[in-house]
Amino acid sequence: MRKLCWMAIVGFFILGIVPAIHAGPSEQHISQRITDLQHRIDTGVRAGTLTPEEVQKLQSRLDKVRERLDKAKEKKYGLTDGEASSINKQLDTLSKEIRKEKQDRQTNRAEGQITRRIQELQKRIEAGNRDGSLTGSEAKSLQTRLDGIQKQFDRAKKGGLSDQEIRAIERSLDSLSKDISKERQDKGGFGDVVDKVK
Repeated sequence: MRKLCWMAIVGFFILGIVPAIHAGPSEQHISQRITDLQHRIDTGVRAGTLTPEEVQKLQSRLDKVRERLDKAKEKKYGLTDGEASSINKQLDTLSKEIRKEKQDRQTNRAEGQITRRIQELQKRIEAGNRDGSLTGSEAKSLQTRLDGIQKQFDRAKKGGLSDQEIRAIERSLDSLSKDISKERQDKGGFGDVVDKVK
């Protein structure tokens, strides 16, 4: 009799503690991860670093993970270790995808900005050469520097622009822009000022 009572007590203890183990930290951790990923998607929408198509794809995948978690939580013993591991892997993959999509968008935007700056500096050098605010040797020297930046930009794009490469190219463009303005103003030319206003 005592043995049966003891077994019953142990049984109730196990039934009470097992669901708590499975429904505790794992579920809370995954729920927090889902919330964090949702915030990252929403931030990407507001910042414009995710396109509508990218948002739809990423949101759909996150919603499916959320549904899977909800279904697991409804079961008698909640989320199993195997399910938690599988869902975490899905979230790991989704997190990488969000980072990649946002980075691609930022890189494309940076490429566009650098391309426009190079084109603008090219116009300023050509304008200075035409109106005489740049001597032939000055125009040639500035053009050589701009061509060097263009080659650096082209090489970097082949491997995918890194943040460090973007900053380095932008610094080179800043320096060249100042020197173009300085050389043209030294000659008393006002063409560079007009170009900037345009």
